Amino acid sequence: LINLFCTVIAIRLVNRSETDESAAIGYNFNNIVGYITANYREDISVRKLAEIAGYSYDYFRKAFYKRFGVTVNDFILQKRIEKANEMLESGAFLIKEVAAECGFSSVAQFCTKYRQVTGSTPKQKKRKGEQGAKDLEIDKFSD
Repeated sequence: LINLFCTVIAIRLVNRSETDESAAIGYNFNNIVGYITANYREDISVRKLAEIAGYSYDYFRKAFYKRFGVTVNDFILQKRIEKANEMLESGAFLIKEVAAECGFSSVAQFCTKYRQVTGSTPKQKKRKGEQGAKDLEIDKFSD
């Protein structure tokens, strides 16, 4: 009876430690996402992120992909493109300013990556944003 009781306690402790580990991993990845969101302009290496999270490089890459469904570099690129879209839609920035602000090494790299992700060029997006602003301006005075 004592052996059975000890076995049950041991199983519960193991299950609890796995739950705590899962919570710790979630907390670490939330911190990493926050770090990426705050520093997307910088050159962020996956090795540095793994080090910040306290995991090995390989474990971090695999766990990140499992949790978010994209690679770390693709996630960073998504954050950069999101910011670029905001800036382009505003129509207040030149494409080279958007590229620099969003962490791309050159305008050419920005244009290439932007087109790969969105299917359109930054110039097309900027025109749509400018046209949308003009349409809003016209709508304001049409009543």
